[in-house]
Amino acid sequence: MIWLIDGNNVMGSIPDGWWNDRPAAMERLAQRVARWCRTVEDDVVLVFDGAPIAEVAQVAGGTLRIEFAPRRGRDGADDHIVERANAVVAAAPTNADDSPAVTVVSADRGLQQRLAAPVRRIGPRRFLDELDRCEGHERSEGHERREGHERSEGHERREGHERAASATGAPGATAMGRLPRYRSNEDAVTMHDVTQIIDLRQPEPLTVVYGGGGAVGIAWHVAVIDAMEQLGLPVRTAPSIGTSAGSWACGAARLGLGFDEFAALGDFDVPNRRRGALEAMAREVFGDARPTRIWISAVAVRSLRRHLLDGRRHDLADLVAASSAVPGVFAPHRVGSRDYIDGGVRSMASADQAPPAALMVASLPIGGPLFGPVGRTFERVTRNAMARWRSRHGGATVVVRPDARFAAAVGRHPRGLMDTALAREVYPLAYDAAARHLERRLTDLQMRGVALTRS
Repeated sequence: MIWLIDGNNVMGSIPDGWWNDRPAAMERLAQRVARWCRTVEDDVVLVFDGAPIAEVAQVAGGTLRIEFAPRRGRDGADDHIVERANAVVAAAPTNADDSPAVTVVSADRGLQQRLAAPVRRIGPRRFLDELDRCEGHERSEGHERREGHERSEGHERREGHERAASATGAPGATAMGRLPRYRSNEDAVTMHDVTQIIDLRQPEPLTVVYGGGGAVGIAWHVAVIDAMEQLGLPVRTAPSIGTSAGSWACGAARLGLGFDEFAALGDFDVPNRRRGALEAMAREVFGDARPTRIWISAVAVRSLRRHLLDGRRHDLADLVAASSAVPGVFAPHRVGSRDYIDGGVRSMASADQAPPAALMVASLPIGGPLFGPVGRTFERVTRNAMARWRSRHGGATVVVRPDARFAAAVGRHPRGLMDTALAREVYPLAYDAAARHLERRLTDLQMRGVALTRS
């Protein structure tokens, strides 16, 4: 069998900020496909639109070919895939077992309609599931998804929780706020570690996840935090997970910071690939703070796997710099023994990793009408993650995302997210949208009998 993969279509289905640096995104996808190719015997052709890129082309090898559409312009890659697929079908439409000789990976209906009948067609999501399974990830909603952390680089594995509890004179249950013990400088924690830090006998009233969204996203998050506090939710003490702009929000909530502290940073100079630039900005706001019960999502450069970094084990400024390092815009940031990039490369909010609580609030600056299909994709992915969280923990969930007025003020170009002047202007719109939506949803939950802790 031969696989023909519509690279641009698959890349576009991954909400990881690929539009900020298309060559880097193409190379990431090519590397993932190359790893998968080592587990299958079929020939694989990954096809991209546009001019050839050396860093992408050099990933090819073994059973993997990487081709760039010979014809430039719209549907150039589609034409190339159709031509190759139909040529194979004309020569040998099926394999010896009568299965189709060609599999095309694309969600493009126009492309699929042009393919000859015996061609097998699968969409990007199904193909990405194959890649995830190859890399050791579980996407099944009936199983707890595990973080794929590499522990083999000379570090000893984390001691068991029971041993740590015994060593501190508290056998059995975990004390509220106690961290699991580590023998090494390993930076990442897993969902298992997070739930050990939270006393499961006393579920939290609230947990919050903050998604990515640039400077405008920070303004959105601070508005959501202010709205939650005004409505009596214990947002300042709630365990939280932050991704990219959301990592700044975690610090704002825990340290009691308002939007003025972030506005004082001035404009983001982007792109800025100087090492330490993000950390310097973060330290102006957070200093050397190490807040408790917050986890920051970042992606390890070497493995491209998501890690949750613990706010008690590293300076928040370092974690924020790591989680906000958008590929191609900012340089990777080193935490402990690894370089990290923006957590949104793997998940825009990591809602499935939140600790148990009566209520989870997901603040999504990029969601709903913002950026059209991209925003809707981000929101759909997060809602799926929240469904897994509900099935695991049984709590209620609320998504807070921009309304039409906020989206119209921000505009449709992703670079607008980095505009701090715009962020100042849209803060009142964000607060109004968040307060109205939260009040409506909390009232609805209480009418349905959900017990909420409000001051």
